[in-house]
Amino acid sequence: MSSESHDWQPADEARLFRGIRWRLVGWNLLVLGLILAIVGVGVLALVSFRLRVEGDALLQARTEMVRSVAALLARVGDAQTRVRWLHTNTLTEGVFYLVLDRQGRVIANPGNLELDALPNRDALAALATKDSDLRTVRVDQYGLVRLYTVPLGDRLNPQGYLQAGRSLAAEQRMERLLALVLLGAGLAGLGLAAVGGYFLAGRALMPTRQAFRRQQAFVADASHELRTPLTLIRANAEVLGRHPEQTIGENADLVDDIVNETAHLGHLVSDLLTLARADAGQAALSQEPVDLALTIQDAGRRLLPLAEARGQTLDVTANESCLVRGDPGRLHQLVVILLDNALKHGNEGGHIRVTLGAARGQARLTVADDGPGIAPEHLPHLFERFYRVDKARSREQGGAGLGLSIAQWIVQAHRGRIQVTSTPELGTTFTVTLPLVK
Repeated sequence: MSSESHDWQPADEARLFRGIRWRLVGWNLLVLGLILAIVGVGVLALVSFRLRVEGDALLQARTEMVRSVAALLARVGDAQTRVRWLHTNTLTEGVFYLVLDRQGRVIANPGNLELDALPNRDALAALATKDSDLRTVRVDQYGLVRLYTVPLGDRLNPQGYLQAGRSLAAEQRMERLLALVLLGAGLAGLGLAAVGGYFLAGRALMPTRQAFRRQQAFVADASHELRTPLTLIRANAEVLGRHPEQTIGENADLVDDIVNETAHLGHLVSDLLTLARADAGQAALSQEPVDLALTIQDAGRRLLPLAEARGQTLDVTANESCLVRGDPGRLHQLVVILLDNALKHGNEGGHIRVTLGAARGQARLTVADDGPGIAPEHLPHLFERFYRVDKARSREQGGAGLGLSIAQWIVQAHRGRIQVTSTPELGTTFTVTLPLVK
């Protein structure tokens, strides 16, 4: 493929795929970032919820204990004894208690709280309809606290009230620390994902890049193959146009060239359409039992005059019936392609051997010639479109390098395999295996 056949340059390809690569990395990071954000928020919310539930349970349990002891002291001791006990036994870091009388006035403040926001009147009012009240309020000395309020004695005729509070400062510090850890881990994960994603995107794009190059080569080669016969047809037509006084007989060679190039162009277009339909999955194939032996015998009979014209011997051994399921027309085309390829690339006066057999549920077709063979470096590319080992010779014989590509598609469409082996100076063998009808 030359730079004259198309305007696409390697720098353009590199720029295109570099942009695609970074877009893939960007989308990967965006999706991963959203997932990490959702997971992080979920983990933070779950931890906060568990801390709040466990803290509330502890606060309620300790408040009930204080209330029980206070009720006991109310029956056996005086007010001073109750206050002294509260001062001695209920002071805990981050936790406070207030004992209120029936009117909500503070009668005991063991923690010496600043009573700017306490007692909480809304919590006391809520006890008119329920046994206890739990809410979050702000206290200047503690910040946000969970406030638990219960009546002392009978709810309908209480002797007073007990308000207990628990600071949320420790929980908030833990939540901030957890948020920072999750954020740091998320950013580190995104950084590693960016590096790994860039590498993996490059690996993932390799088949696409190779397919893109093959497509570019295919377009360039197809343009060249189409341009050549069209150029010859136009040149011959222009020669005829410059000599209108001459008869067709006097320009028979030009007319023959036009006819031959038109036929070549028609075959090329037909092959291109076949491959295009195959790529698009639109090539319809019938599924019916086909006797491969009869197909091979018919193809051999049709190509026998071509072999005789080149002095070649065409030996067809296909006496055993082999039923396969597929499209009769495409299978016949497969055999013709392989035979035609062997005749074109075999030696003049050489020997072409075609054999068909069955083993292990597979029909095995081999087409071998005794031609010059194919160098090992060419074998992996034989089924590529427009690939020709000897381009000049193939062009003279009318080949465009599409036959083996079509043959490979036919075999694969029939769930079979095609292989090629070759030894320089000894010949080339194509082997096709297709599943037999069960």
